[in-house]
Amino acid sequence: MSRGATQGWSTMTLRESHGFKLETLSIPLELVASRLGGAGSQLIERVAEFPHLAMWVMAVRSEAIGRVKAGFGGQPSVSYTHTRGDMEKLRTAAHYIARMHIEAGARSVVPAIYGLPYRLGPDDIDLIKDGPLDPRCYTAILSHLFGGCIMGTDPQRSVCDPNGNVHGYKGLVISDASAIPTTLGVNPQHTIMALSRIKGERLLAI
Repeated sequence: MSRGATQGWSTMTLRESHGFKLETLSIPLELVASRLGGAGSQLIERVAEFPHLAMWVMAVRSEAIGRVKAGFGGQPSVSYTHTRGDMEKLRTAAHYIARMHIEAGARSVVPAIYGLPYRLGPDDIDLIKDGPLDPRCYTAILSHLFGGCIMGTDPQRSVCDPNGNVHGYKGLVISDASAIPTTLGVNPQHTIMALSRIKGERLLAI
């Protein structure tokens, strides 16, 4: 996984039916080491397998809704908790990835799920189906976040109007993912670029 483009391969076959996509991801060796677990000679042995590892991840379209509010000292405070449905999708996606690699010829998979064996062979991958649903047992990140300054017509329930103009502040415009009311379930780059271009053209026309 140290060669080639990160996110160079993916499948969205299960995006509509199951709510997730599977994709490759490349991360630095030091981050890989932190996720392999173990210490001393055990960790060194695991890191030595790095050239032979193919890392895939599960991108789950979350059901959970986070909240941003003023915290200590006026700093933003973000709260977010996975739903059971989110975790069930994550676990199902992990099983799909494991099965996909075994069927492609992998000798074993490293699930990186706390509570499961470090390494699973072809006859063991169904253990993932009964794996834990506690979010703390997984290595997960939040990406492509939306909705911190959502657009809408009601100033009591939104930060800006559908054109991105912040309610009550003339000349202040929001044109990034924070204005999008809900997660899109995909990388938002093109959507953000389109919104920014449209709003930029409208500002130039004023």
